[in-house]
Amino acid sequence: MSDLEGLEHEDLPRPGQRVGGRYVIARVLGSGATGVVYEAAHELTGKRVAIKWLRPDLASSESLTARFLREARAAAEIDHPNVVAVFDAGRERGTLFLVMELLSGEPLTAFLARGPHRVESVIATLMPALRGVAAAHERGIIHRDLKPDNVFLAAPRRGWPGGAKVLDFGISKLKQPVDGRELTHAGVFLGSPLYMAPEQILEPGKVDARGDVYSIGVMLYEGIAGRVPFEAETLPDLFRLVMHETPAPLRGVRPDVPAQLDALVRAALSRDRAMRPDSVATLARALEPFAGGVRFDPSEHDELDVAPLDGGRTEIVSAIEAPAPRPASDLDYSSEITTQPAISLAEIQTAIHAGSTLSSRTSAPPGPKPWLDRVPEPLRTLPMIVALALVVFLMGLLIGLVI
Repeated sequence: MSDLEGLEHEDLPRPGQRVGGRYVIARVLGSGATGVVYEAAHELTGKRVAIKWLRPDLASSESLTARFLREARAAAEIDHPNVVAVFDAGRERGTLFLVMELLSGEPLTAFLARGPHRVESVIATLMPALRGVAAAHERGIIHRDLKPDNVFLAAPRRGWPGGAKVLDFGISKLKQPVDGRELTHAGVFLGSPLYMAPEQILEPGKVDARGDVYSIGVMLYEGIAGRVPFEAETLPDLFRLVMHETPAPLRGVRPDVPAQLDALVRAALSRDRAMRPDSVATLARALEPFAGGVRFDPSEHDELDVAPLDGGRTEIVSAIEAPAPRPASDLDYSSEITTQPAISLAEIQTAIHAGSTLSSRTSAPPGPKPWLDRVPEPLRTLPMIVALALVVFLMGLLIGLVI
């Protein structure tokens, strides 16, 4: 079976071909709705890289090309060891490509799928990613799509001890947008609903650093509790929970969670962003007492963490965007504008306040069974037997009266 099955009709690079005049394609690492990720090598130096290729049929989309360029510019501006590096970018065959560092390890999604985890393991594993996000904020860049698939737990390599790296700044909010415009024009919402702050649902253009704090709070909660703070059958139901409800306290799920940590995670998940930690750096430093010795501001002599820290086996996948299946019990709505029809803010507001549904645009497992289906079989059968006996008795009595 070809790695590019289903995409043969498109003008995509093949193994052995050159891209950008100097990168030789080695193999396909993965493909998705927007494009293909390759492993390649620099023709002269032999350096192995990952190349992210935008599908040619999508290259005419202004929003997608803006996202591609935004990702390259954001990574270049941040230039931090805990943010995936973008080395080069170019145009070829009528589309765009990015040249990125090639990582080995696994996405945070795989780590969370093995949870729930010890508190120290969750926080120590996420701490490097918090350094990367904080570095982005220092440069006026808000990620806006932090989620487990966009945090990669990189394996150690020579000269670097490994740790979490933040990926995909494609919908980030830059201080100076690449094309002079924000991606949220025309009222289309971007992001991943399970990890989106309430304010991002209705006012995506006004999201600040505290929106990323909320997303990190969701990942902390998920790692410790083994589930996300809010789950629902449909997208509007999820949004109503996010905007009007309070997550169950972590201590109610895990009594071993320190009260101070529970309060900190609840603060990060506050619907009122004024009640959240004012920055990722503030949140990270407050998490240090629960991180098993891992610090947000490590000295050059500190032993840095190597993920994953849960004792689980790390599968080396050599990919930047390697997918990992989420347990069937977890809901994972995708709101990427390329994987489902764009949903307007007006539709969302109507659904939240009027109770209408957008479920046809979501992918969710079947909802809870009716209450009777949850009653044990013997208890469900007994009332039926009693009712049948009563009917027989009444019919006998009626026949006796007639005779």
